[in-house]
Amino acid sequence: MKLIYDKIQFFGGAERVLLQIDHALNPTSIVTLCDVEDPAMNSIKGKTVCPKWGKLFIKLNYFIIFYPLVCLLSTLIVVKDNLVFCYSSTCGKYFRIKSNKSILYTNFPARGIIEPEKFVKNRILLFVVKIFTRIFKYIEKIQYRKFDNIYCISTYTKKLLKEHYQLESEVLYCPTSEIFFARNKKYNDTKPFFVLVSRLEEHKNLEFVFKTFSLINEELVVIGTGKLIEKYKKLYPKIIFKGFIDDDNMIQLLTEAKASIIPTKNEYSLPIIESFARGTPVIAIKCAASDELVLMNARENNIKLGVIFNDATVKSLKTAIETINVDINNYIIDDIIKYSEMFNPSIFKKKLNIIIDNHTN
Repeated sequence: MKLIYDKIQFFGGAERVLLQIDHALNPTSIVTLCDVEDPAMNSIKGKTVCPKWGKLFIKLNYFIIFYPLVCLLSTLIVVKDNLVFCYSSTCGKYFRIKSNKSILYTNFPARGIIEPEKFVKNRILLFVVKIFTRIFKYIEKIQYRKFDNIYCISTYTKKLLKEHYQLESEVLYCPTSEIFFARNKKYNDTKPFFVLVSRLEEHKNLEFVFKTFSLINEELVVIGTGKLIEKYKKLYPKIIFKGFIDDDNMIQLLTEAKASIIPTKNEYSLPIIESFARGTPVIAIKCAASDELVLMNARENNIKLGVIFNDATVKSLKTAIETINVDINNYIIDDIIKYSEMFNPSIFKKKLNIIIDNHTN
């Protein structure tokens, strides 16, 4: 079996999921556009294979700008095997697959294609771009339809695939690393601080969070690094920036925090799942991820998982913090942890192996 993945740019959330898929399926190789050497990927089992020209698009900006060209060139990459499993939301599904069976596991559909208005603000330019995206959406649909079965990471993604591409798919919640579910270590009781785990980049929209905690009598610990870390350290000296820390220290902080701040809008959120796995509630901005993972599932399981705030503003976040402070004793750690087990990697691997067995027997 061969595994397809779009591109290994850095070790982020999608790469955590890739590792779980790799460990579950034990592929002979992982075919990808490009591969950045990262110590965190050392445990990968499949041998990564990528074209020499793939490195031209290793930078995210180049990948986005030249996305149509990337997809065109991706059709030159041939993947042969009896069974091919493709984990892709962008160019991976364009690889030329020659197999008896092929399975797609997809994240959110390419945002620039289905939501161009979020990237292009000029009305005239947006009109031109939409003509192009209508054509490209048809091409994307052809790529989706070449797979025998399609699985997706969330109910929201399933809805979008149906709405934009008229595709049927099945939800398979993707997991994070098993280290967050380990119960072999005990940490101190909850301490009076909040935690934020994120890359410190412009598109993450974090500045309103730092402004909020600079104005209130609460402590915020930030885990993660990025281009803006030095800028943020200078602008917000009250905030504790830990930078990159090892998994054990990150888990300890997640476990001991009063709540985890989730300020970035996403269709799915591993930081939410990682917080729940440690029994920690979240304060999350309203988006597809928080609607599904926090609100919807809290109602279905009759438990308290966190607080949702509507706007990326100091006022909205401040109100959410005040709300969780008043209600913090009503959050039952064991209930949150029990709920998180549905995202346990062991459950994901079992489901994945059942899918593979159904396609090979």
